[in-house]
Amino acid sequence: MIHRREEYIQTGSLKEIFHAYEKLYGELSSLKHIIFRATQLADLEELAVLFSRQIRDRIIHTRNTVWLAQRNGEVIKVAADGAAVSPEDRQSLADGPASVMDTVIHRQCILWPPLSPEQQCLFTGFSAPTLFPLKNRPYALGFFAIDQVSEDKRELCQWFAQFASMMLDISNLHMEVKENHKELMEMTEILFTQQSRLAAIHHLGMEMMSLSDPQRLYRKMLETVAEEFGVENAALLILDGNDLYPNRLLFKDSPDSGRGIHFLQGEEEILKRCLASGRIISQKDFSGEMSFVPQHPANWRLFPLKGRRRTHGILLVNAPAVEEYDTIAIMLNQCGLALDNLINGL
Repeated sequence: MIHRREEYIQTGSLKEIFHAYEKLYGELSSLKHIIFRATQLADLEELAVLFSRQIRDRIIHTRNTVWLAQRNGEVIKVAADGAAVSPEDRQSLADGPASVMDTVIHRQCILWPPLSPEQQCLFTGFSAPTLFPLKNRPYALGFFAIDQVSEDKRELCQWFAQFASMMLDISNLHMEVKENHKELMEMTEILFTQQSRLAAIHHLGMEMMSLSDPQRLYRKMLETVAEEFGVENAALLILDGNDLYPNRLLFKDSPDSGRGIHFLQGEEEILKRCLASGRIISQKDFSGEMSFVPQHPANWRLFPLKGRRRTHGILLVNAPAVEEYDTIAIMLNQCGLALDNLINGL
């Protein structure tokens, strides 16, 4: 009898150990599944929905909500019972008492039930919610609100909140890296474009060393602007000799217009201002079209072609990108100095 009793006790103990092991294995299996799923997501709100669904399906079958801190410091309910909360139904922690924000977000402490009536109003439909902070530095990233957490599930919920905090932190870092990578790619593209433009200016400078005719230099300038800077329409207003006003008009693919150009009154004034100031003129200064240019471009810029002591002309460019202004101005400065030497040498 004693022997059989000992066998019964041992068998009962083994069953208890087996059931405890089976329960623990199930919990670890659930956590393994959650970890695998979480590593596939980077969006914070998608992670919040995943966490809410896994809490409902695999950890504790009660109501839950997930609240996340935003960049502006506000804490918003973004997921509830395994589903995303629509923007119009989202609650803010600011709608409740400050004690919740202070305890859970700032001090990062678990808020155990029973909650005060003011605190309970944030969790409609919950009978005994427990708030688990998603701990981070310097403040929590948010919290889980889980209803009716039994004593045997408390430790697991705390561990899951710590894991979720780690995954959200990794997601934040991933988004920062992604944004920085995007900025880096944009800067690389800008630098590559600038390098291409400066190479074109250098190539033009090398060609200018072999030019002896100003007319060929004018043509080369227009070709460079059209081919290297991607400008659809460009024209050069030229001042000959001691003229104080443009008297010739030149296009890349058309012959010289010859002396004598008819300008409207507004056009005359804006051209004089460009020559007098030596600065780039845009549509902000004059809203009209340039009637003396074919197709009358409406989006244009005027760039003065300046030498050391005089201005040789004005380059009219249709719709140049803002980032092209500096390179066009550099090219014209270089051409203006070259024209000084060519004209003085004739």
